[in-house]
Amino acid sequence: MDWGRYRALCDRPDVMSRWLLERTASVLDGEGAHELAREVRAPLARLPLPRPQDHRGPDDLDMFSVRWSPVIVAALAAQLEDLYAAGGLERALGLRGARGVVAAWREFAAFAA
Repeated sequence: MDWGRYRALCDRPDVMSRWLLERTASVLDGEGAHELAREVRAPLARLPLPRPQDHRGPDDLDMFSVRWSPVIVAALAAQLEDLYAAGGLERALGLRGARGVVAAWREFAAFAA
């Protein structure tokens, strides 16, 4: 895949990194939301988007196309917003990580609506 197409795909809100999916699932597991964590991990069972030949990044940068039912998206958005408001994301990911995670999920929820 060429870099232009890869960047365009990676900029879509329905394409998420391994890092984002794994961290989100870990936080959800820590909060006892195991079913939501399984949903978030599900895309990781598929192959990531093909990378450009000269891509040298770590596996955390693998990108996955994601799709969940509106019910799952609403549950994810509500759970993550509640965690963010209560400081749970900051405790788990640090301030910068929490802001990035909640921003990515807000973008996805708006896209999926």
